[in-house]
Amino acid sequence: MGTNGGEGFEAFQVMFSPRSVAVVGASTQGGKVGNFVLRSALLSGVDKVYPVHAGGAEEILGRRAYPSIEAIPDDAVDLFLFAVPQQHILKSFEAAVAKGAAEPSSSRPDSARRAKKDVAISNA
Repeated sequence: MGTNGGEGFEAFQVMFSPRSVAVVGASTQGGKVGNFVLRSALLSGVDKVYPVHAGGAEEILGRRAYPSIEAIPDDAVDLFLFAVPQQHILKSFEAAVAKGAAEPSSSRPDSARRAKKDVAISNA
């Protein structure tokens, strides 16, 4: 068992040292979770941070905001952080996967299917 080789390690590298982060549900309001998550992402030193705000904000905390995940110009977003209401999480997750995000446990398809099913059940 290697200490820093293989596919599993690379997945952790992207998750813990991303070059780009999309904050889905970024908020213009200081007391909201989406604003806190965005501020944290900006303070983390990540190269590119993409606020996603479906409400139409053009800019949040000095960064251009995007109306949807699909509108993000970067096709290689390393990490998606979700701060959206429960009823929107599955749709947001699916859009992130369509944009190229790795599904949970993508090397184990059963785990990814279970994760999607669990999200769907929690939204019922």
